Amino acid sequence: MVRVLILGGGVSGLSTANFLAEKGLRNIVILEARNRVGGRIYTDNVDGIPLEYGSQWIHGTNPANSVYNFINKSGLSLEYNTPSESIRSFSSIIVKDQRVGTYLRSDGIPIPEHVRKLAEEFHSETLLSMKNDAENIPYDENKSNIPSVAQYYTTKLEAKEKELKSNGHSKRNLEDFKSCLNGLKNGLSIYIGEKLDACKIDTYGSFEELPGKDAFIPKGLSNLQDKLLNKMKHNVTIKLNHIVEKIIWTREAGHNVIINVKRKEKGDSIEISADFVVCTFPLGVLKVVHQEMFQPNLPPGKIRAINNIGFGSVVKLFLSWSEPWWNPSDFPISLAWKQSEMEEDDHWSKSITAFYTVPRHPGMLMAWIPGATAAKTVESLRGEEITLVMGCLLRQFTGDPSISFPDRVYYHPWTSDKFTLGAYAFSGSADDFEEMSAPLPNANNPKLFFAGEATISSYRGTMHGARSSGMREAQRIVEKCKFLKGIK
Repeated sequence: MVRVLILGGGVSGLSTANFLAEKGLRNIVILEARNRVGGRIYTDNVDGIPLEYGSQWIHGTNPANSVYNFINKSGLSLEYNTPSESIRSFSSIIVKDQRVGTYLRSDGIPIPEHVRKLAEEFHSETLLSMKNDAENIPYDENKSNIPSVAQYYTTKLEAKEKELKSNGHSKRNLEDFKSCLNGLKNGLSIYIGEKLDACKIDTYGSFEELPGKDAFIPKGLSNLQDKLLNKMKHNVTIKLNHIVEKIIWTREAGHNVIINVKRKEKGDSIEISADFVVCTFPLGVLKVVHQEMFQPNLPPGKIRAINNIGFGSVVKLFLSWSEPWWNPSDFPISLAWKQSEMEEDDHWSKSITAFYTVPRHPGMLMAWIPGATAAKTVESLRGEEITLVMGCLLRQFTGDPSISFPDRVYYHPWTSDKFTLGAYAFSGSADDFEEMSAPLPNANNPKLFFAGEATISSYRGTMHGARSSGMREAQRIVEKCKFLKGIK
């Protein structure tokens, strides 16, 4: 008899199991559809060096970060990002004064330093203003009167442009200023995972960004999952290649949750009964399968939350050269797209904000492709088609036609991966996230629990959000078990 069945072996699922095992619970089983655990942690090894296709950074190294705390207790070593390695420098208020590197126009000419600083200051001021304004917006269920991030940004930019004109800035400076901002807005799209018109400012403002530097595990994030696995190896059974087909739950007390599972390796289906089930499916998967997966259907509030919360798409492209042609101190190379270029078409390359160096991979550069449309397009291309576009883009923005095209591109197609269908949650009201995390059939008789980064409003889209949500649901189960045993 299974006591606790956890659906999904990503960070939230592993953290749930780890917490329960530490509290002494037994008969814990994790079902993982893939042939590996980790979920959106996916560490490859290229030339013997770790390469992170998915989650990469511990955002905000301080005691409020549950992943950071676990790493410290586990004895794993961390390295801290320089500003040139951190995407937060494009999308964050906290690190606003630490940007380095070069902004280049599409004709290869660098943006003047004073214009660059002016753009970065405006960008940071706008994000701070948006966050403050978002916190004072009254609840509006249909959100018809709440501006999108794109609308808010445009309104602020129009006012700033008038101010700069009145202060005597040249037409060239104004064009460069707006070009810098196009690159910075692309960076903000990475943060969200979608185009800026897809996210309302109230939901952008609800995210809590933890202070502290970003960090990474130099030996690979797979070491984090290995540490989690090692701590529960005697109490938890993990079944790989087990694909959940149906979740049968009931509103009546005293009944177990039944899971229908397809065993990929054996080609058959089995039924597993459990006292408690924790569903950690990515939101992108729930959006597609919830109507067929759950029997009976989920309550209307839960369905509304699944539909309301946005799930972004991002692809990280790692471009490899046998011999690096660049000076690392020049990076990141930020793309300052002209407004006319952005309006010409929506080619996926115009979602790129910058090219970054890759820690420990001196022959690699990295670029992010945000947004479902752009990500799906990239994932449909052959490798040589991607390297051709990226090589041409680098030649264009550096003004150097001698730059060789990348030898190879590495990435994982998260948007097309049927067990993920995207990257991370990006919008939704606090009520939506609270509904996502609510156990079924109710808090007094919880049987079916929900964890994952899309169930925790303030830390959505992060590893520490995924871990904290798993620990939260594990604590609910522990409390329920104490109650059932009559422990006060």
